[in-house]
Amino acid sequence: MNKVTVVGAGKYGSMTALRIAEYDIVQEVVMTDIVEGLPQGLALDINQSRFVEQFNTKLIGTNDYKDTEGSDVVVTNPLDQMTTLAADVSGLPKNKVMGQAGILDSSRFAYFIAEKLSVDTSDVYALTLGSHGETMVPVPSLCTVKGEPLTDILSESDINELVEKTSNGGAEIVGLLKTGSAYFAPASSAAVMVKSIVNNSDEIFPVCAWLEGQYGIDDVYLGVPAKLGKDGVTEVIEFEITEHEKNALIDASNAVKAKVEELNNIKNQ
Repeated sequence: MNKVTVVGAGKYGSMTALRIAEYDIVQEVVMTDIVEGLPQGLALDINQSRFVEQFNTKLIGTNDYKDTEGSDVVVTNPLDQMTTLAADVSGLPKNKVMGQAGILDSSRFAYFIAEKLSVDTSDVYALTLGSHGETMVPVPSLCTVKGEPLTDILSESDINELVEKTSNGGAEIVGLLKTGSAYFAPASSAAVMVKSIVNNSDEIFPVCAWLEGQYGIDDVYLGVPAKLGKDGVTEVIEFEITEHEKNALIDASNAVKAKVEELNNIKNQ
């Protein structure tokens, strides 16, 4: 794969482009935006860091979608029901359209666990599924700290507190910034997905993927563990989770389906 496009050159988009470029796994990263000069200026700035950071990937800034032609991977922001819309509009196979949120929420969950227990984040394995925000589904039964189950280390109330902090993680950042929202962690999350696809590594990540019966759920894009390779989502992985976690995942799927129905009603008006 030689080319990745990032749609949108705001803070999230430009940081995602930078993260991908610094991996040095493709020849070109294209940033496109409707604001004239913005993607071009940012691309020039990033290109001038290549010598210092020692990567060869070239950044191209553009306001013309023609420059995205031939892209192997295209990256943009909306998820959950908007992933469904992207799949419908693009006409691409469902496995080649996916959303990002699970990696971000899992990373936030890991951070809060590490802070709570005063350990390195590298000592923590955390996992969240479902969708982004209120219907996020943490999976404490599969979370570990230094290989030990989280449920053996923290009480249920402590875990619930960390779950709430994770669910509100983005809103807390927005509140502190006053204007704008998070972009460092989201960009890292999107970029690592692109990396797995470009490298065809089939790494397992929590991603918003199309379900066809897995976890007892059909016909919806939802955050689940999945392998990512050159064909997009190559396999949805069904981990053993508790009945409570599975029910929460089903509730999340119903919430997303309801939003998709609302979206369809708007489209049909």
